[in-house]
Amino acid sequence: LTKHSHDLRFRETALSHSNLLSSRYEKILLMQPLNHGEDYHPIVGYSRQWIIALDRWIEASHLPEGGNFDLPVHIETDNIMQDMEDRMRETSISTAAGFAAFCAYVHRDQHFEDKTIDQPEMQKWQWAKIKEWAAARALSGGQA
Repeated sequence: LTKHSHDLRFRETALSHSNLLSSRYEKILLMQPLNHGEDYHPIVGYSRQWIIALDRWIEASHLPEGGNFDLPVHIETDNIMQDMEDRMRETSISTAAGFAAFCAYVHRDQHFEDKTIDQPEMQKWQWAKIKEWAAARALSGGQA
């Protein structure tokens, strides 16, 4: 996307299909344009994989036999989610896209969409990453 910022067409991410609604096409829109030459941030992929694994875990939990959270899919998705969290924890956020993806992950992890939870309990390492990003932005005059 950053190499061809003038070309905003959908890109194919899986098998080719003629119907956009039945195929896996995706476009990530950012609140502000990327700096010219800014690379794709790895946290974007880690966050996406974590969210997909969470959705699979929740889906399996609604199965009649999924109430004990011990189906193979639960174990598999738990492992994926832990691996993605470990990778996010070890990776510094250096782009606006990476920060946005990290915030999307935190939003889902801490159930911010659940209006019955008044005070989600953010993990300290998650808060530290957000503070690190804010401090870096402040020192750079708001530039990523």
